[in-house]
Amino acid sequence: QMFALLEPVDRPAEVGDVVYVNVEAYEEGHEDGEPLFADQNHPVLFEKEPHNGEWPYRGFPEEFVGAKAGDTKTLTYTYPDDEEDETLRGKTVVVKAEVVEVKGRSVPDLDDGFAQQLGAQDAEDLRKGVRESLMQQKRQTYDMEYLVAVLDEIVSRSTLKYPPQLLEDEVMERLDEYRREAQQRGLSWEDYLKERGTDEEALKA
Repeated sequence: QMFALLEPVDRPAEVGDVVYVNVEAYEEGHEDGEPLFADQNHPVLFEKEPHNGEWPYRGFPEEFVGAKAGDTKTLTYTYPDDEEDETLRGKTVVVKAEVVEVKGRSVPDLDDGFAQQLGAQDAEDLRKGVRESLMQQKRQTYDMEYLVAVLDEIVSRSTLKYPPQLLEDEVMERLDEYRREAQQRGLSWEDYLKERGTDEEALKA
């Protein structure tokens, strides 16, 4: 899939094609204002099934099956309340899209010749290398998740004890940072404290 070849086609878009679109999205009722988001020549890949990684929303590519260069579409979509982008949660948006170009996508055969282009001896050797790489990634992910879980458990059962002098040293170091900030701004320490609406003892506390 990563090594698929893309070539312009003079026909309506089909599943497997890549369509390049100019996108502008506005909150419903504010189409004359600033767009919520926009992109030029955004590549849209038509896959057989929609998935959560599709932008700007799941199912967007399906809107362009059968489209040709020059076609325009105005689409309306309401984002769910659990949308990853908090600024879009629950919003209904009007998406204006213009098809710039349609490209056919040709995926090379997984044969010995293709494998050799990637430095493997043959297709089976390539499969073996990919399998080992995936297993290593899974092991690393598991090890990291296990380590984090163990550390979280240790922290939840622990009480942190430290010498009082350590806290005092940290307080003085933080005060020194504030003093340097005041100096950089050309303020006396008294004026700096006055600007913050506090005094040194309250700031230490």
